[in-house]
Amino acid sequence: MNFKIFVDCLLIPLIMNAPSQNHCSGNIRAKNIPTEVKYILLKIKTETLVPVIIPTVLPRYDIPLIAGRRIEKKYAKDAYDIFYGTSEECDSNKCSFGSTGGELISAITQHPIEEYNLGISLYKRSGRLPENQKKTEESGGYITLSKGINGFYIPSFCYAYCSDAKIVWQQDEYQYYVALSRGGTLKELTKIANSAIENQP
Repeated sequence: MNFKIFVDCLLIPLIMNAPSQNHCSGNIRAKNIPTEVKYILLKIKTETLVPVIIPTVLPRYDIPLIAGRRIEKKYAKDAYDIFYGTSEECDSNKCSFGSTGGELISAITQHPIEEYNLGISLYKRSGRLPENQKKTEESGGYITLSKGINGFYIPSFCYAYCSDAKIVWQQDEYQYYVALSRGGTLKELTKIANSAIENQP
Protein backbone atom coordinates (compact mmCIF):
# COMPACT_ATOMS: atom_id res chain seq x y z
CA MET A 1 0.00 0.00 0.00
CA ASN A 2 1.21 3.52 -0.82
CA PHE A 3 2.54 5.20 2.36
CA LYS A 4 0.72 8.51 1.71
CA ILE A 5 -2.60 6.66 1.23
CA PHE A 6 -1.94 4.73 4.44
CA VAL A 7 -1.29 7.94 6.42
CA ASP A 8 -4.03 10.15 4.90
CA CYS A 9 -6.77 7.57 4.55
CA LEU A 10 -6.22 5.30 7.52
CA LEU A 11 -3.74 6.44 10.15
CA ILE A 12 -4.75 10.11 10.60
CA PRO A 13 -8.54 9.46 10.59
CA LEU A 14 -8.10 6.53 12.98
CA ILE A 15 -5.79 8.21 15.52
CA MET A 16 -7.12 11.77 15.42
CA ASN A 17 -10.77 10.99 14.61
CA ALA A 18 -10.39 13.38 11.67
CA PRO A 19 -12.04 13.16 8.25
CA SER A 20 -10.18 11.48 5.41
CA GLN A 21 -8.60 13.65 2.72
CA ASN A 22 -10.54 14.14 -0.53
CA HIS A 23 -8.39 11.69 -2.47
CA CYS A 24 -9.35 8.99 0.06
CA SER A 25 -13.07 9.09 -0.57
CA GLY A 26 -13.10 7.45 -4.00
CA ASN A 27 -16.40 5.65 -4.39
CA ILE A 28 -17.29 6.01 -0.71
CA ARG A 29 -20.64 7.77 -0.09
CA ALA A 30 -20.26 8.44 3.63
CA LYS A 31 -19.72 11.52 5.78
CA ASN A 32 -18.78 9.43 8.84
CA ILE A 33 -17.02 6.06 8.81
CA PRO A 34 -17.14 3.84 11.92
CA THR A 35 -13.70 2.66 13.07
CA GLU A 36 -14.69 -0.99 12.49
CA VAL A 37 -15.10 -0.34 8.76
CA LYS A 38 -12.09 1.90 7.96
CA TYR A 39 -9.60 -0.90 7.35
CA ILE A 40 -11.82 -2.93 5.04
CA LEU A 41 -12.81 0.15 3.00
CA LEU A 42 -9.25 0.55 1.74
CA LYS A 43 -9.57 -2.89 0.13
CA ILE A 44 -13.16 -2.53 -1.06
CA LYS A 45 -12.68 0.79 -2.84
CA THR A 46 -10.05 -0.81 -5.12
CA GLU A 47 -12.28 -3.81 -5.89
CA THR A 48 -15.64 -2.30 -6.81
CA LEU A 49 -16.95 0.51 -9.00
CA VAL A 50 -20.18 0.71 -6.99
CA PRO A 51 -20.37 3.73 -4.64
CA VAL A 52 -20.09 2.26 -1.14
CA ILE A 53 -22.59 3.34 1.53
CA ILE A 54 -21.76 3.00 5.22
CA PRO A 55 -24.31 2.87 8.06
CA THR A 56 -23.39 4.58 11.32
CA VAL A 57 -25.65 2.16 13.23
CA LEU A 58 -24.00 -1.28 13.19
CA PRO A 59 -25.65 -4.65 13.96
CA ARG A 60 -24.25 -4.83 17.52
CA TYR A 61 -22.56 -2.42 19.89
CA ASP A 62 -22.19 -4.76 22.87
CA ILE A 63 -19.29 -6.73 21.35
CA PRO A 64 -16.28 -5.78 19.21
CA LEU A 65 -17.18 -6.22 15.53
CA ILE A 66 -14.76 -6.92 12.70
CA ALA A 67 -15.75 -5.91 9.17
CA GLY A 68 -14.93 -8.24 6.30
CA ARG A 69 -15.76 -8.22 2.63
CA ARG A 70 -16.83 -10.51 -0.17
CA ILE A 71 -16.69 -9.72 -3.86
CA GLU A 72 -18.85 -12.05 -5.92
CA LYS A 73 -16.94 -13.24 -9.00
CA LYS A 74 -20.08 -13.19 -11.14
CA TYR A 75 -20.38 -9.45 -10.54
CA ALA A 76 -16.70 -8.61 -11.05
CA LYS A 77 -16.50 -4.92 -10.02
CA ASP A 78 -20.27 -4.38 -10.12
CA ALA A 79 -21.06 -5.31 -6.50
CA TYR A 80 -19.71 -5.47 -2.96
CA ASP A 81 -20.71 -6.88 0.43
CA ILE A 82 -19.45 -5.90 3.88
CA PHE A 83 -19.99 -8.35 6.73
CA TYR A 84 -19.95 -7.44 10.42
CA GLY A 85 -18.92 -10.39 12.54
CA THR A 86 -16.33 -12.04 14.73
CA SER A 87 -13.60 -12.34 12.07
CA GLU A 88 -12.62 -10.69 8.78
CA GLU A 89 -13.22 -13.97 6.95
CA CYS A 90 -16.77 -14.36 8.24
CA ASP A 91 -19.33 -14.54 5.41
CA SER A 92 -22.15 -16.65 6.85
CA ASN A 93 -24.74 -16.08 9.55
CA LYS A 94 -22.91 -18.55 11.79
CA CYS A 95 -20.40 -15.86 12.73
CA SER A 96 -21.88 -12.74 11.12
CA PHE A 97 -24.39 -10.45 12.80
CA GLY A 98 -25.30 -8.55 9.67
CA SER A 99 -24.13 -7.12 6.37
CA THR A 100 -24.50 -4.23 3.95
CA GLY A 101 -23.92 -4.19 0.22
CA GLY A 102 -24.72 -2.79 -3.16
CA GLU A 103 -24.69 -3.66 -6.84
CA LEU A 104 -25.13 -2.08 -10.22
CA ILE A 105 -28.67 -2.89 -11.39
CA SER A 106 -28.51 -5.28 -14.33
CA ALA A 107 -30.35 -8.20 -15.91
CA ILE A 108 -29.11 -10.54 -13.14
CA THR A 109 -30.15 -8.29 -10.26
CA GLN A 110 -32.76 -10.03 -8.12
CA HIS A 111 -35.80 -7.88 -7.39
CA PRO A 112 -36.64 -7.90 -3.66
CA ILE A 113 -40.17 -9.19 -4.37
CA GLU A 114 -38.63 -12.23 -6.08
CA GLU A 115 -36.39 -12.85 -3.07
CA TYR A 116 -39.35 -12.45 -0.70
CA ASN A 117 -41.53 -14.88 -2.69
CA LEU A 118 -38.67 -17.41 -2.82
CA GLY A 119 -38.32 -17.21 0.97
CA ILE A 120 -42.04 -17.86 1.45
CA SER A 121 -41.92 -20.78 -1.00
CA LEU A 122 -38.91 -22.46 0.66
CA TYR A 123 -40.39 -21.93 4.12
CA LYS A 124 -43.72 -23.53 3.14
CA ARG A 125 -42.05 -26.44 1.34
CA SER A 126 -39.80 -27.21 4.32
CA GLY A 127 -42.78 -28.01 6.57
CA ARG A 128 -40.62 -26.82 9.46
CA LEU A 129 -42.25 -25.11 12.40
CA PRO A 130 -40.70 -21.68 12.92
CA GLU A 131 -38.40 -21.19 15.88
CA ASN A 132 -39.96 -17.79 16.40
CA GLN A 133 -43.50 -17.77 15.03
CA LYS A 134 -43.97 -14.01 15.16
CA LYS A 135 -40.74 -13.09 13.35
CA THR A 136 -41.05 -15.79 10.71
CA GLU A 137 -44.56 -14.69 9.83
CA GLU A 138 -43.77 -10.97 9.92
CA SER A 139 -45.03 -9.53 6.66
CA GLY A 140 -42.61 -8.19 4.13
CA GLY A 141 -43.42 -5.32 1.82
CA TYR A 142 -42.70 -1.76 0.82
CA ILE A 143 -41.63 0.75 3.46
CA THR A 144 -40.55 4.41 3.42
CA LEU A 145 -36.98 5.19 4.48
CA SER A 146 -35.16 8.46 5.15
CA LYS A 147 -35.25 11.15 2.46
CA GLY A 148 -38.47 9.60 1.11
CA ILE A 149 -36.66 6.61 -0.41
CA ASN A 150 -38.82 3.53 -1.01
CA GLY A 151 -37.46 0.32 0.46
CA PHE A 152 -38.64 -3.27 0.54
CA TYR A 153 -38.52 -5.32 3.74
CA ILE A 154 -37.79 -9.07 3.55
CA PRO A 155 -38.24 -10.85 6.91
CA SER A 156 -36.14 -13.79 8.06
CA PHE A 157 -37.45 -17.18 6.90
CA CYS A 158 -36.49 -20.45 8.56
CA TYR A 159 -36.33 -23.65 6.49
CA ALA A 160 -33.08 -25.67 6.23
CA TYR A 161 -31.53 -22.64 7.91
CA CYS A 162 -32.74 -19.16 8.84
CA SER A 163 -32.16 -16.48 6.22
CA ASP A 164 -31.15 -12.92 7.12
CA ALA A 165 -33.83 -10.26 7.49
CA LYS A 166 -33.17 -7.55 4.91
CA ILE A 167 -34.15 -4.11 3.63
CA VAL A 168 -33.45 -3.39 -0.05
CA TRP A 169 -33.68 -0.06 -1.86
CA GLN A 170 -32.50 1.65 -5.04
CA GLN A 171 -30.56 4.86 -5.54
CA ASP A 172 -29.71 6.02 -9.06
CA GLU A 173 -28.65 2.91 -11.00
CA TYR A 174 -27.66 0.95 -7.88
CA GLN A 175 -29.49 -1.41 -5.52
CA TYR A 176 -28.41 -1.45 -1.87
CA TYR A 177 -29.31 -3.59 1.12
CA VAL A 178 -28.79 -3.93 4.86
CA ALA A 179 -29.28 -7.31 6.53
CA LEU A 180 -29.41 -8.70 10.06
CA SER A 181 -28.71 -12.29 11.04
CA ARG A 182 -30.29 -14.15 13.95
CA GLY A 183 -33.82 -12.83 13.66
CA GLY A 184 -33.33 -9.12 13.09
CA THR A 185 -36.51 -7.08 13.29
CA LEU A 186 -37.95 -4.47 10.94
CA LYS A 187 -37.38 -1.76 13.57
CA GLU A 188 -33.68 -2.64 13.95
CA LEU A 189 -33.13 -2.89 10.21
CA THR A 190 -34.86 0.42 9.52
CA LYS A 191 -32.46 2.18 11.93
CA ILE A 192 -29.47 0.72 10.10
CA ALA A 193 -30.83 1.51 6.62
CA ASN A 194 -31.77 5.07 7.57
CA SER A 195 -28.34 5.65 9.11
CA ALA A 196 -26.70 4.58 5.82
CA ILE A 197 -28.94 6.92 3.80
CA GLU A 198 -28.51 9.85 6.18
CA ASN A 199 -24.72 9.33 6.28
CA GLN A 200 -24.38 10.11 2.58
CA PRO A 201 -23.03 13.55 1.61
